[in-house]
Amino acid sequence: MPNLQDAVLLGALADVKRLVRSGARVNDSAKDGFTPLMLAAQRGDPRIAAYLIQEGANVSLRNDVGQTALMIAAKGGHKKIIEQLIQAGADPRAVDNEKRSAIAWATTQADIPEVVSLLVALGADYNARDIRGLTPLMRAAILGYARTVALLLTVGADEKLKVRGKTAYDMAREKGHEEVCQTMLAVLENRPKGHVL
Repeated sequence: MPNLQDAVLLGALADVKRLVRSGARVNDSAKDGFTPLMLAAQRGDPRIAAYLIQEGANVSLRNDVGQTALMIAAKGGHKKIIEQLIQAGADPRAVDNEKRSAIAWATTQADIPEVVSLLVALGADYNARDIRGLTPLMRAAILGYARTVALLLTVGADEKLKVRGKTAYDMAREKGHEEVCQTMLAVLENRPKGHVL
């Protein structure tokens, strides 16, 4: 029979249950600090995540780079697991070793505004800066994620924040992300309070 980590990675819920009932500890971590719950979050498996939480998995544990299961779920765009983790007490404002929060991770992998929107609704700080000074809006702009940029601006992300003299708009323009630039101008033109670039 596989160990608990392997069973989670294989998505074998029956084996996970059997191992936990046999004494496998749900909060033990691998060499990289990944717990079974983090692996379930990475895999996007809400059934195993729910079972591990029910069995006492600690949602606040961190891996070697300081990520929590919530950050890992956000990076993968796994909404159901994000909801499960928040319900179990995960902190949407927690940051890793480079000051990246769950919302920062959600803006690094894909254009997933629905996940960013969920994190904002759950209390994530959409203007938080990482160790490099980048905000989630800047990350999304650099990567060309126009829908995420639109969502962040709509909820009130500060487009005037700068890193080395450059705003998110400047960064998008520098990378040649024309759609992001047009999206930013359109959203800001229609946003209340006369925000302009």
